[in-house]
Order: sequence, then C-alpha cells, then structure tokens
Amino acid sequence: MTSSKLRISAILPAYNAGRFIRDALESVLAQTRRPDEIVVVDDGSTDDTAQVVARYMSYGVRYIHQSNRGPGAARNRGIRETTGELIAFLDADDLWLPTKTERQAAYLAAHPEVALVSCDRWTWKIEKGRRHLERFGPRNGADARREVMVRNIIGNPSQIMVRRDAVLSAGCFDTTMRWAEEWDLWTRIAANAGIDVIHEPLCVYRWHSDGLAHENMWRRLHGQQAIAFRAIGAFQPFWLRPILLLRAWSMVELVRATYAVDFDMPRDVQMYHAARVLIYPFEEPQEKVRVAIRGLLGRKWYTALIDRTPLQSLRLRGEWHLEADRRTVA
Repeated sequence: MTSSKLRISAILPAYNAGRFIRDALESVLAQTRRPDEIVVVDDGSTDDTAQVVARYMSYGVRYIHQSNRGPGAARNRGIRETTGELIAFLDADDLWLPTKTERQAAYLAAHPEVALVSCDRWTWKIEKGRRHLERFGPRNGADARREVMVRNIIGNPSQIMVRRDAVLSAGCFDTTMRWAEEWDLWTRIAANAGIDVIHEPLCVYRWHSDGLAHENMWRRLHGQQAIAFRAIGAFQPFWLRPILLLRAWSMVELVRATYAVDFDMPRDVQMYHAARVLIYPFEEPQEKVRVAIRGLLGRKWYTALIDRTPLQSLRLRGEWHLEADRRTVA
C-alpha cells in the first residue's frame, strides 16, 4: 500500500497550552503531507487553549475537552476519537518540521514489518535561547527492539508515527503512570513488532520550565528504571538479561549522578551515584568517567582541577530552522 492511501490521524494533547498550541497547529497545517484528521484533546485546561484552537476549526481541526487526567489519558482519548491507519502525536508545546508526516508515512508504507518509526529532533531551550540536535535510535547497528529496553531510543510522542493496530494491540498508554508512559508503550510495541528511526530531524522539542517532563526528575528516574527492568525481565533469550539490566542501571545512574551534582544534592548522594555510574563502564565510557569524577570530586573541585568549562553533552549541537508559511487566523 502506498503512503497516500494510508490515512493519518494527528492527535495533539493539550493542557494550559494557550501560548504554544498556535505554533503547534501551524506546523501541522504546514505539512507537505497534511494529516487526514487533526484532533486536539484539551485535558482540562484553565487558560485560553480552547479559544486559540477555535480559530483553527475552519481548517478541519477538531476540539475535544475532557477533565484533567494526564497526557496518557488525553492521547488515549485521541486514539478512540480518530480512525486513521497511522497515528502521529504532537505535544502542544512541540513543533513538526514540514516533511515529518510525509517522510514517516512513506517509510511505514515501504516497511510493512515496522510498526513505529521515530526521528531525530531539534531541542530548543526556550528560556535560555539554546538549540541543539539530538540523535535517536540504536548505536552501532544494534537491534532496536532490544535497545529500547535499555534506554528510550525512540524519544517523545511528538517524534513518532505508529500503526493504529500496533497501539491497540499493545494496550495504548498506561494512564496510571505520570512519567515516561510513552517509553513504557514503546517497549510494549517493540515486544511484538519492528521499530525504527529516520536519522534526520523532523520535529522540534520545545524545552521550558513549565513542561511536565521536567517535574520531579528524581522520581522520574525511579520510574524509568522500573520500566527498563520490567521490559528486560520478559526478554528472550533470558541469558542476555543480566547484561541488559547492568546497561540500563548504569544509564539511569549516569543521569542521577549528573542531576545530583547540578542541583547540589548532599555530597554522600553525589558520590554514591557517581560510583554506581561505573557498574557498566563499556558504554559511553568517556562521558561516564567524566561524570563519575565530577560526582566524586564535586562540581567546585572538578571545575577548579580538571575542567574550567561546564560539562558539555556529547550530543551534536547545531541550529534549526522551521520554514512554514504562517497563515493569518482571525
């Protein structure tokens, strides 16, 4: 089946997104392969989200309101309210670049064995005015269905397009989870179907301090570790589970150690998690050693003795540019 015959449903969950959702909708309407249906699920907003979305109804945008139940429940409501064979989510504070749906629909049409395809993204830290490119997918040709259990190689919902039947078979988003419910769903889809990543940036992740993704990071990390351990616990062959568990644990500790130093947590907490980063030093060894040393010494001594510049991510940095005709909406 060609991509033009596969109907695409765009689902935008929104909560108090009045200052962002106009740009999000503009990026959907500017797609070179415009979705066949566009649904905004307002998850109990108390701002002007409804008024902003109302200006786009003449462009085929449908608005649904529900009481606040979280982003997973909002996405599930969007799944129930739409009918396209392919589903593309867009968080209301993110953006799609113009060829996103065209590229991903064509990929799924050409690869019937793949149920979900993601992409790279630009991350834009709005309040700091910083932009950088983030790469996703398995490294060194590793199996994506295995690697997604170790860490979230797929990204957030704004990056993906997925077959409806795969989402329904996996059970949709777990509404009891407040954080990382998307990664949990990716692991369940990958357990029964192929997943892949298009290695080009097709969306913009707008980082801001009000975003749910940055709420209570310490508890989020506990939740992410639980997701990884649960998925790995069901992996076959079973003899690979110990190494996968070590890898997943080490990756979570890498973030914990960095977070502990950056937010000046007690020195014993910093040192404890810094040491645990090295339980599996063979993956990203340079960054793990740097983070471990930084945690053991503390930020002040690390800067004074080793590095007079802030610790930088190894991810490629760059610029992004969104070329989309802005339509005038009354």
